[in-house]
Amino acid sequence: MSGIFTIRACLISLFILLLVPTATSAIQVTVVNGSFPNSINEGDPVNYVIEISSLPRQTAIVELETDLIPEIGNILWNISSSDQWEISGGESAFREQHLELKALGDWSSPMHVQVTGSVPVLTEVTQHSGLVITKMPERTTGFTYYRLQALDDKGLPVGTAVTKTFDIIIPEDETFTQRVNDVQDIELRGIVSELYDLGLIRESKMLLDYAEKPKESGVPIPVVGAALAAVAIIAAAVGYYVRGKRSWSPE
Repeated sequence: MSGIFTIRACLISLFILLLVPTATSAIQVTVVNGSFPNSINEGDPVNYVIEISSLPRQTAIVELETDLIPEIGNILWNISSSDQWEISGGESAFREQHLELKALGDWSSPMHVQVTGSVPVLTEVTQHSGLVITKMPERTTGFTYYRLQALDDKGLPVGTAVTKTFDIIIPEDETFTQRVNDVQDIELRGIVSELYDLGLIRESKMLLDYAEKPKESGVPIPVVGAALAAVAIIAAAVGYYVRGKRSWSPE
């Protein structure tokens, strides 16, 4: 008797589970066109098409995000089956890195999403006291090709977000670092690296070109003097230069 009761209880539980919509359905993303390299150069163009399907049944809103930058005068997003979705923010939203789609009626058919943009340029170039200063980024990893999140009618997450990430390569930075590591003169290597870290790319390259040329050991005093003078100028700009003294030193 207890066995029959147990079977009946299991069947009832299974029936209830079938009636209750699950919130853990995994969104399916299929690549239709394009590729997603793990690392890509800053400023490079990116164009891909993905198909989104198997959205959870409670889905009322789909959030789309990317770190890619729209090209001037062009949209970033292109969505198929637009009659099934209301675009928050109107047509201008297609140029934004965050896009929100509100479901209209039946949205069960797969949706194609095309993204056309470019990788962010992380290096910044400015001028100070007649010097061109290139600021290198502190972060180059964890950028997103896309991030998809389904939300219910209360704006709460449904299921798990799907994300595809990439790292940004600074081509000049990688090449320069390898060249500096090959410099045998430790003192000269340190000066070159310091100039580069301060954003004096042109000056550091000039000194690096000198360091790579065959020569007798030692660095000419004029070269070292010019390098240190440039360092002092930048140090002054960031508040490290001590006015009224003949020498400077970091605090």
